[in-house]
Amino acid sequence: MLGMWRGFRSSEEFNNFLANKPSLEEVLGHESITDEIYCGNQQLQDYMDSEKLSELIDLITVEPSPDAPHNRCYKFPYVASELISPDYGKMLDIFFENEDELLKKLFGFLDSEDINLLLSGYFVKALDSLLQRNPSKLLDFIFTEKYHKKLTKHLYSQSIADFLSKCLLSMPSEAHLSSRLDVLVELVTKINCTFNPAVSYNSQEVLCKVISDTNESGTHRALVEYLKTKDVMEVFFEHINESYPTYPWVARSVAKVLKALLSQEENTCNPNLEKISELLETFKSNVKVLVKSLKVPPSPDMTNRNKEVKPIFGEERVILSEITGLLCRSNYEDLLKQIADFKVVPHLTEEFFSHEWNTMLHNSYYTLAENILHNKNHDLKRSLLEEASLPSKLVHYGTNPCSDEEKPKRLGFMGHVHKLANLILKLEKNQPYIKEVLQKTQGWKEFTQNELKAVNEAENRHLGGKATLELMRGSSEEEGPTITLDYDRLLGKNKEPEEEEEDNDDFPDVGPELTAKDLEDLPNMFDSEQIQRDIYSATQCLNNANKDEFESMHFLENHYWKLPSKLEDLEELD
Repeated sequence: MLGMWRGFRSSEEFNNFLANKPSLEEVLGHESITDEIYCGNQQLQDYMDSEKLSELIDLITVEPSPDAPHNRCYKFPYVASELISPDYGKMLDIFFENEDELLKKLFGFLDSEDINLLLSGYFVKALDSLLQRNPSKLLDFIFTEKYHKKLTKHLYSQSIADFLSKCLLSMPSEAHLSSRLDVLVELVTKINCTFNPAVSYNSQEVLCKVISDTNESGTHRALVEYLKTKDVMEVFFEHINESYPTYPWVARSVAKVLKALLSQEENTCNPNLEKISELLETFKSNVKVLVKSLKVPPSPDMTNRNKEVKPIFGEERVILSEITGLLCRSNYEDLLKQIADFKVVPHLTEEFFSHEWNTMLHNSYYTLAENILHNKNHDLKRSLLEEASLPSKLVHYGTNPCSDEEKPKRLGFMGHVHKLANLILKLEKNQPYIKEVLQKTQGWKEFTQNELKAVNEAENRHLGGKATLELMRGSSEEEGPTITLDYDRLLGKNKEPEEEEEDNDDFPDVGPELTAKDLEDLPNMFDSEQIQRDIYSATQCLNNANKDEFESMHFLENHYWKLPSKLEDLEELD
């Protein structure tokens, strides 16, 4: 924060004000107090002592009475939270003196059964500053004094949950590992909170941050490995089985944790799977739980602005479909056979075409189909191509892209229909089974040669055309290459000149059709500098291109170029 105010000097008037030893209330109410805090006023830091810090703690942890003045309710707590800043290191060191009396008073905020959410933000802001100043002492204090247990009682506060995740991940050593595992136990329990969705959501957020943390220390691995144990995984699946569809937020939170664990699992996409992980074994034994949740829609249905009743697929089922897609990346044959036997893929195929505007579902289904088609497992491919009849559905919707209504409209999943068709068409060349299925699919050949081909040509067409640049080598390497622009094509002038005009060195050759009106319509297409011989400084685009890119012409697509002409040379053009 101080970086914004480095050039700002503290006010002499404010320093004289502090010299008169005003009360803390007078200091916090001063009109220049926030400016002085941001510029790092040294005298303000010297003014603070243990007694005044205790008063600041009261301001950010004690809820004001209903008849309290306006400043006590709003301004003073905010200014106090700004003052307890990591930029005031000397002042923060006072918190760790006198047997941590100030820290104990600060954490007394957690003793209440129901804390104020606004004050919890100020409370955590102060803790973040202390954590930056002295992380080892603060974390030792929290875990030694068992304040981590009190933090888990207030997970309905997003601020408390964010700080709890920092407590779990800020210690690279093995210190307090058992206490941190106790926190994970509480989080696994509280994620099943059926009376407050915020508790379930915040528990999931903390767990996912622990799982996705890139720290490779032994402590981090120990935390993640605990979550992957069979006992914990069985608890997660039990939460989904018992909560859905009555408490969909619980299923949603647990599904996000399972997806994070599966994405982090190294064996998921290991082609030479020698040892099946405990995580995949647990998924194999609980495929039926995933299938049950995927097949039960949430309620109620949704009525859109056209007063049409539409079924809801639900975010939790989208995440479960993404989990299914991740599982289909593995080479664990028993797990893949379970997915095929439970008819998961045909069901998701039907859901894909039933929810025409659910892009999140369409994306997850495309990933699922892509993983299946790249997998060597024959049962999964048969489930997708034959049992789900995906090629036939692609042909049907590809040739009938509009809805059957009085006023037909294009179906929302058509972009994914074309992507899936192109994917299958690409893999057909190297996979005989796919080629065999496609040969039996009625209308596939006609669809790919007509509708799909037309769509691909339209999508691959270069919008705005392609600038014509000719690279001509100079007479020597020192001169470098020169560049010639086809101005007529840039300006859309494709007509042949009626007669060739005599060269005139006083005017640049800008094309016979160029008029003053053209220049008025294109004010930004002229540069004030002569064209450079060095290709790396000719234009901004050339500056960012290397020699190979320039010569291959790949980087030139869809760029508009300025004409390298001087405006003063064009003044006399009529």
